Amino acid sequence: VAQGYLKKSNSKLVWNIAKIQDCINQMPTTIKSLKLGASTDTSADALSDARASPFPTSGSMLSLLDGIGGSKSKNKAWKLKVPGSPSEEVRCIYVADVEAMERCILSDLALQASGMDDIQFVAIDCEGVPESLELLQVATEQGVYIFDAKLIGETTVCEALEPLLTSRAYIKLMHDLHKDAVALDKFGSITLCGTLDTQLVGEQVFGEIFLGMNAFLKKLELPQHPSKEFTHARMRSGVDLFAQRPIAKTLLEYSAWDVGLLIRAVTPLQKMLDGKMLNDLVQASDSRAATAMANGGARAIAFDLNDDYRIASADLLRAIRPDDGYFGERLVVESETDDVISLLLEKYRDRLEPSKKRGSELLFGFLPVLPNNSEDEDRSLKNETAQDAISLDRLSDIVLDTGRRPQCWVNEERVFLCDDESELVSEADLSHVANRLGRFGSDNRAGLNGKLHRFSAMRNREGDIAGITIRIGRNVVGNAAMLMDLLMGTDKSILILGEPGSGKSTIIREATRKLAESTNVIVVDTSNEIAGDGNVPHKCIGLARRMMVPSLDKQSDVMVEAVQNHTPNTMVIDEIGRPKEVMEARTVKQRGVRMIASAHGDLRKLLKNKDLRGLVGGVEVVTMGDVMAKEEAKRKEKAAADQNGDKGGVSFSVSKTKAQRSAEPTFEVIIEVRRGARNEWKVTTDSAKAVDAILDGLNYKAQLRTRDPETGHMFLDLIES
Repeated sequence: VAQGYLKKSNSKLVWNIAKIQDCINQMPTTIKSLKLGASTDTSADALSDARASPFPTSGSMLSLLDGIGGSKSKNKAWKLKVPGSPSEEVRCIYVADVEAMERCILSDLALQASGMDDIQFVAIDCEGVPESLELLQVATEQGVYIFDAKLIGETTVCEALEPLLTSRAYIKLMHDLHKDAVALDKFGSITLCGTLDTQLVGEQVFGEIFLGMNAFLKKLELPQHPSKEFTHARMRSGVDLFAQRPIAKTLLEYSAWDVGLLIRAVTPLQKMLDGKMLNDLVQASDSRAATAMANGGARAIAFDLNDDYRIASADLLRAIRPDDGYFGERLVVESETDDVISLLLEKYRDRLEPSKKRGSELLFGFLPVLPNNSEDEDRSLKNETAQDAISLDRLSDIVLDTGRRPQCWVNEERVFLCDDESELVSEADLSHVANRLGRFGSDNRAGLNGKLHRFSAMRNREGDIAGITIRIGRNVVGNAAMLMDLLMGTDKSILILGEPGSGKSTIIREATRKLAESTNVIVVDTSNEIAGDGNVPHKCIGLARRMMVPSLDKQSDVMVEAVQNHTPNTMVIDEIGRPKEVMEARTVKQRGVRMIASAHGDLRKLLKNKDLRGLVGGVEVVTMGDVMAKEEAKRKEKAAADQNGDKGGVSFSVSKTKAQRSAEPTFEVIIEVRRGARNEWKVTTDSAKAVDAILDGLNYKAQLRTRDPETGHMFLDLIES
């Protein structure tokens, strides 16, 4: 104790690993390289076997717990047979207290990240992440250690293993490390270094992004995790598997296989990766860990310009081929609100003024506050809006109704344009605005020449204007950046779904501009919503051409006319909302024209809309015989079990009728956007499979794409919706 080799911990004496390690580091190399607890058999055959296998032939790990005393009731040691190779075994230890953890660390130099002159490999994984840190698993040459962070303490485990987790001399194999990096930082203040994310290795070597662990092992012709898919399905269903203690043996085995099989990838990786590529992949993996910690575990993505805008991991592309990457664009908002304000009476203009601060943090005026902005800051912003001048950067609508106070909508909040409650909008006030606009169309909409703003009239029973809604139109340069792989790398038709005011039109404008740079694009512009009022289209659509629609009931006719007369490669339609337009959209698609369009709702609501569900293939009800009905029920049960990881928890009654998709979708890609979340889009790249899953009563696979509007950096998460 006096010399520091022992220290007190919870009224007990425990080894001071840091002091002991310092002593070991000063020993001669011949002594320092010896492994505590290793076999004393130094014959040539034994040494050859130890070098050939990731795990030693000795039984030293199984005797590590001897002499610990009462801890034997919790700590466990066992052997696992390697899948497909019954003669091979993996030695495992489940560590549930501090004493056992310290003994394991003292017995294995890899856990101390010392004792070796050359680069060494270990495998790391965590369970319960990112919400908690339940288990931390490490596979070394000696075997697999499973440290129970819940029983030992997250901070205690992370502090003990910090030399290994932050060492660059020990390369740590991890598969899809995003959530692990977040949990280790959150619960242990660990910044991972010297990592090698085998998912990035799979992307670089095999060209497949987001490769699963079993798929990666299969490509290396290695044994695969026997319970990976089933356990993952259980976790996706919402079951917190790793929170209960004592932890189930099957879960301990699952955790052991996570690292025990991954460490076997070392030998084939050493053969296929040269020194430079290994260094680049380690750099990319460490960057991925840092990005994940800074963004709540999100995956940073980019698009590969050298491969038809194929989606790629941003950290890998930056490390390997930075010049070939499209990493997003910083959003630039063009509002042109001066013309709108000039239409209002002077008494309504006092509260409206251009923004003088925050710049693009006020993007669109009602985007969610960025993660680094506090709730107090957001609250003070709203209070300022309610009491002081209203920044036009946050303004979405101005509402003028006869006999009511003039108001506007800012950040989804109603704000009155005058403090005097007796100041009401008169018919003369409405006439002042309407007369300066000119004629309202049959859809009760009007516009300003060369501008994107929309003016919509409410009329009384006599046809007189009783109210006007002014929607502020904006051109957002860079707004389609998250779709570049789908816009530029495929010819699939894209349908953007969302409620009114969710930003569908701003996405379509920028998508139109991007596509028109390289192809012939025709915009079928109902109410001049996309390209603004006037004969000359707004610059927001770039080189695209625009065909105006005289009235809503003529939109389908204009769609056909555009194809017959102007031979477009791509047709852009702002809003499809009537059965005839759905039918003509299918006709246009069958003639080989790609379409970009929008509609109201989301995918599930669209399938319930009899008028619009033809956009994604339509729905028909068929009648089946007894045998087929039973087979269909079994098929649905199996699909539900595969999705939820529950072999017996979901049952389907036998029914002789079945709802199924009636045709191929007109739109293969679905983008779902929400009001108030304009930097977060749900992307479904295969609408046919999604529709089939919904009709079967299941979730469908999608991507949640997000971005930082300040930098343009893009992120992606794989979800089931």
